[in-house]
Amino acid sequence: MTVIHVSDLHYKGSTDDDMRADALLHAVASRWPDATLLVTGDMVHQGSEAAWAAVDVALWPWASAGRLRLVPGNHELGVGPLAGAQGVDEAATARLWEHMGVSGEHPRAMAYPELLCVDSCQRGSAWISRGCHGPEWTELASAVAGELGSIAALGLGLPLIVGVHHDPTIVTAAQGAEADRDPRGLFLNWEPGPEFLALLPPGAIVCCGHVGPCHTRTLSRDIRLLNMNASVGAGKAAVIDGPDVEIVRVL
Repeated sequence: MTVIHVSDLHYKGSTDDDMRADALLHAVASRWPDATLLVTGDMVHQGSEAAWAAVDVALWPWASAGRLRLVPGNHELGVGPLAGAQGVDEAATARLWEHMGVSGEHPRAMAYPELLCVDSCQRGSAWISRGCHGPEWTELASAVAGELGSIAALGLGLPLIVGVHHDPTIVTAAQGAEADRDPRGLFLNWEPGPEFLALLPPGAIVCCGHVGPCHTRTLSRDIRLLNMNASVGAGKAAVIDGPDVEIVRVL
């Protein structure tokens, strides 16, 4: 089973602005037609109805086949100084998920079965398939732990893949040996990042975006982190095929 990870497509609803994201997705669809697509947030730039319409068209090949997994980003939710004053169009968002059929649980047999989507923006996201969310870290941690138990019970022996928008290693300076500073303070850090990583089993693959460039890192306990911020890594995607992980240029 192959999972393709992309992030931060930042659709604006303008043909010229969206050409790079369209080209990336077209190339992915042509090269890996049967793969599951994981998009870890910031699908739109400012949440306008035109932007969501463009996302609808771009992601439909995977959504219609039940092979699309989504994670919310701060731009979908109108959070952060770069997300725009207009914020999020809740109605457009709801229509998109309903149209794609991802308002509830996806048939797990049609997608990678050991994949968990986590809402690091910590806002209600019931439309995330197999998703965890909560206003407080304690609630989110409990939900993540429960879902990890359910996935482990499947006993399939596949690597755990976790989709989350924020890079969990970018936290405040005082947190953890693997922490990176957030010098600009632009909503880059996710405070519970180290605690989140501690919940994951050895060998897990963490897919994220939010701030780039595209890169892969191996953390403690052989946890691999894939940051696929397409806004600063145009033309690249992460290919996860069993235990093998590769970042490839597809354009």
